[in-house]
Amino acid sequence: MHLHGRDRAVATLAEARREAAACGSAYATALAGVQEGTVWMSLGDWPRGLAALRAVQHLDLRLPLERLAVLLNRGLAEVTLLDLDAGRRDLLAALQLSEEQGWPEMVFKARHNLGCLEYFAGNLPAAIRLMREADDMDVEVDRVRARHDLGRVLLEAGLVAPAVRLLEEAARTARDRHQRLDEAEVLLDLARAHLLAGRLEQASGSAGAAARAFAARSDRSRAEQARLVRQAVDLSRGVRTRVLPVGDEAARDSVGRMALRLLAEGRLARGDLAAAESALAELPRRGRDGLASEMHERFLRAWLADARGDSLARSRHLRAAAGRLEQQRGRTQSLEVRAGVSVHGRRLAELDLARALRSGRPHELFASVERWRGAAQRVPPVTPDDDPEVAALVSELRLVRHGADSGQSGDSGLGIADRVAGLEQRLERLTWARRGGTVRSDRLASYAEVRARLAERGETLVVYVAHAGRYHCLLMGGRTSVMRELPAGDVDALAERLRRDLRAQALAGNSPLAPMLRRAVAASARELDAVVGAPLADLLEGPVVVAPTRQLVSVPWPMLPTLAGLPITVVPSISRWGRWSASPTSPGAAVTVLAGPGIPQAGAEIELVAAAWREVGTAVRCDVPASSAEVVAAFGRPGVVHVAAHGAHEEQSPLFSSLRMADGPVFAHEIADVRAAHAVLSACDVGQSHVRPGDEPLGLTAALLALGVSSVVAAVAPLPDAAAAEAMVRYHRGLAAGQGAAATLAQVRSAVPEAAVLSVYGADWSRG
Repeated sequence: MHLHGRDRAVATLAEARREAAACGSAYATALAGVQEGTVWMSLGDWPRGLAALRAVQHLDLRLPLERLAVLLNRGLAEVTLLDLDAGRRDLLAALQLSEEQGWPEMVFKARHNLGCLEYFAGNLPAAIRLMREADDMDVEVDRVRARHDLGRVLLEAGLVAPAVRLLEEAARTARDRHQRLDEAEVLLDLARAHLLAGRLEQASGSAGAAARAFAARSDRSRAEQARLVRQAVDLSRGVRTRVLPVGDEAARDSVGRMALRLLAEGRLARGDLAAAESALAELPRRGRDGLASEMHERFLRAWLADARGDSLARSRHLRAAAGRLEQQRGRTQSLEVRAGVSVHGRRLAELDLARALRSGRPHELFASVERWRGAAQRVPPVTPDDDPEVAALVSELRLVRHGADSGQSGDSGLGIADRVAGLEQRLERLTWARRGGTVRSDRLASYAEVRARLAERGETLVVYVAHAGRYHCLLMGGRTSVMRELPAGDVDALAERLRRDLRAQALAGNSPLAPMLRRAVAASARELDAVVGAPLADLLEGPVVVAPTRQLVSVPWPMLPTLAGLPITVVPSISRWGRWSASPTSPGAAVTVLAGPGIPQAGAEIELVAAAWREVGTAVRCDVPASSAEVVAAFGRPGVVHVAAHGAHEEQSPLFSSLRMADGPVFAHEIADVRAAHAVLSACDVGQSHVRPGDEPLGLTAALLALGVSSVVAAVAPLPDAAAAEAMVRYHRGLAAGQGAAATLAQVRSAVPEAAVLSVYGADWSRG
């Protein structure tokens, strides 16, 4: 089949059946049936493959390995066709037989296929766990299919970047082994991954390559699937592509249902609402094609309702889609999966935002933004992970990183990087597999509630949104709300240039380049301010709460001239801010002060910070130098946690962002069971976040907020040690005197200009 294509394979099967019948051998007939089922399955015709395997009588087979082949393949076909109960029976029987016979390769396949079953059942954590357990087995098996399947599961979980890496690896392996059909199958899912992330060129290229490979081997069914993916790309681009009609039985399988959805989308794009409704009407009420397909259908129904001016139906579909994503987030304990799920709602969020901007009504824009942005931040915190395998891997990763940082490792730089990457990958898969329960997200705050809270606190909320290449903002205060379109400008490039200039300035230190770099930073701040700050100057008064879109999440807001001197709080979720700001004080809170190695000013900083709190009668615990375990324990106690340490933001693996302690780094992954209310991170860069589609931030600060810390002070750029020490002492003296965090930090910035890279995240806080 791989060499000569579908038609030759089917002809050979027919010949085998004839010869088996001619010789009158039940055994030969059974073997021909096994081979027939396997071939039809590999060609994507799962019903014919399952029918052939169900016709095989076990008693006609002579060897345990032959019976095992039937159980494995029949179970996989049943899972694919969503007969999950039958699939589970066959696959568990296959696993038992494999273990009894001592066949580790077959144990691998049975366990992996059980993971596929959990994927189709919607239990993604269990699917990841079973597939990971199989992949960790030290057996000689072809892992192309296994890596492909795991990539599909990660894609369903919204983990697009790791899914793409796995799929690209599987495609390369299949290509090297000349497994052209396997390569084409992987490329088809790779195209879907790129499409989900909005990378349309890559999606079109992968789908085109898959279509050519299927066509060359006469695999018409899967060539049609590839054509549909390319059609989806064209529709996402806004290209008026010719959408072909579908047959009367289209809704019977996933390919036909995809064709119906794309037919509806094409008709909607052309304004033919009746034809779009007709296509959608053919879809079954309860499809089981996965979350991405479900969200696509919700998007189309919301679009149709919007085009007809049916605001009630549109809102119903948008709320249902957001609720479905919320349900999916509640099923996992992984912060990364919770954030990743939002990618499936990207087009719905864009539709909702476009409609709200057209309306010109502030309360509709507020509802649209809050429905989708930072939704993972509203899920109740994760519980502690007591998995001994996780603990062992974290300890090993800490030792490797510590050895590299201290120069004590005997490995080369490349060897260390490979070990770190391998450990992080294993930890990621373990945490992705952590199953949640039935937890529900915090209730969304209403427009009226937020207005009342702002009036009570005398604050102004500034919400930034990006749509169709332009930036807009919503300003809300106690007395008025205003929507504004911001001036044209390349905001992404301006924000990135400011961050780059800040890093260059920090690296330059007191070198002769320092004055020039200070001027460059000031110029970059002014240019960004001209687009996102100055146009709002007439409406800003008093403390400001900033809700940034993803392109602005790591901006040092206090550096913008329009905001300079104002108390500023940066929030990932307005609803979460509303809940935290309702009770921002922590009377009688204890304070834990910790420091890591390699900071010359740390001793004096810790001593003076502790003294500021002891002077007002607050209990203080000092750990210098502190271990990673002491940091984790500190976040498990009520009150304030101050950490002076070198920090590292990991752009590619944000939950491995860390603080360097005496025994090595402490990671966001380790911190759980959080009871601390306010965290102060006297460390470089750890206020930065890597933002996933759906405006879901990931990083150390974002993780602390998601884990339950209500207020975090952190820096988005390097901060000189001497300036950090002075700023932190001044800051804690203000807090100890009863001032709020945002107001105190504003005062600190006027005395220590370098502290402008520090912001308050989450909510304001005071000791009461």
